[in-house]
Order: sequence, then C-alpha cells, then structure tokens
Amino acid sequence: MMPRFFVSEPPDGGIITIDGADAVHIGKSLRMAVGDELTVCRDGVDYQCEIIGITREDVSLRVISESPSSEPNIDLTLFMAIPKLDKLELIVQKSVELGVVRICPVLTKRCISRPDNERFKAKRERLQKRRSNLGAELSLRFRTY
Repeated sequence: MMPRFFVSEPPDGGIITIDGADAVHIGKSLRMAVGDELTVCRDGVDYQCEIIGITREDVSLRVISESPSSEPNIDLTLFMAIPKLDKLELIVQKSVELGVVRICPVLTKRCISRPDNERFKAKRERLQKRRSNLGAELSLRFRTY
C-alpha cells in the first residue's frame, strides 16, 4: 500500500508540494527518494504522485493520475462521556478511522474524569491537531476534520 498524505492546496501545473512535518516524515521516517510513488488526497480526489524532488524542508511531486475517493455519504457524530485522559486519544483515533466526523464530549453524572476548563481546552486543542490526519490516513479516507 502506498503512503497517503493530505494537502490543502490544489496541484499547480501537475505539481504538488508537501512541506512541514509531512515532508520530514516522507524523507526521514519513510526514507522515500526521488522516483518513489505516494498518494496525495485533497477535496475528494486521490492523486497518485511520483517524487521529483526532496529536501529537508519540502517534497515536490508530479501528479501521475487522479481518481475520485470513496467516502461515506453520511456525517457521523459521536457523543461520548469523557473518559480517563489516557483513553481519549485512542478513542479519537479509532473513531476517525471508522468515519466519525464530529466528536462531542459530554460530562455525565458518573464521569470519573472532570478536567478543569484550562486543562480541557489544552487537551482539546492538542487532539484537534492530531485527529485531523491520524485516523484518516490509516483508514484510507480523504476527508480530514
């Protein structure tokens, strides 16, 4: 299976550029090189690409082909009682893998975890950064949230 990455910008003349943490991941963790292929997703389209240039800061790709992605036609929302903090990240990841679009934490009478506003806000911001691509990359979905 080819690695999948998500971009926010459309191809410019058949060229896509990936920068930031994804570029580092492609070059250092995956050890990909010029000529290797990967999949880039944007707005319901999968682009099959070939690496044409790779530096420490960015990866340049040439679009080989494009095809529509398959995505469920429903938006699934998960309402869940707030779990212990160590479980929340796993729940978010698995939910996104299964197609959940929105996660709404709910404080219930029997919740063990009752974070204060500041801790909860910091945790929410961290999870929002991680969840957008994490589960979607693993489940071969194209939408990120």
